[in-house]
Amino acid sequence: MKKAEAIALAGSAVNLAKVLGISREAIRLWKEDMPNERYYQLRGLLAERKWKPVNGQKFPPPTE
Repeated sequence: MKKAEAIALAGSAVNLAKVLGISREAIRLWKEDMPNERYYQLRGLLAERKWKPVNGQKFPPPTE
């Protein structure tokens, strides 16, 4: 997943950092794609209903 997509799903980089339990600085250091382990963490939180994308956006499949 692209970093920009993940930020859009969370509503902001600050919200994404809070959801993942990491700093905003950590997100800033990501390249264009978010790390796979963070993608799967976010997907797990979605499956456990501990988080959902803003505005009912669809969660994209992983990028290979």
